[in-house]
Amino acid sequence: MSHIHQVHVGDVGTVIVLTVYEDNEVKNISAAASLQILIKKPGGLVLTKDATFSTDGQDGKIQYTTESDGWTEEGRYEVRGHFVLNTWNGATSEMIVHAEAIE
Repeated sequence: MSHIHQVHVGDVGTVIVLTVYEDNEVKNISAAASLQILIKKPGGLVLTKDATFSTDGQDGKIQYTTESDGWTEEGRYEVRGHFVLNTWNGATSEMIVHAEAIE
């Protein structure tokens, strides 16, 4: 999974980009369907959001741009890519959402 920059409660428009790897190699997922990104909030609620390829999927990347229901709690979030492709099983990536914007 790719590195996600620091985000804050209330941020909108954060682009989450996940990269899929298999055996330490970027996985070509261009044949994948039903692209989603699942966001588990610190309180346990899981948001399921439709995702898109960042390019054409050959680079293993999917993305989602957050909306107002995204970063509503301070704490650790888990982010997971999900899609239909015969040979792939997802992995979870953890990130921290900070309480206040740094200006």
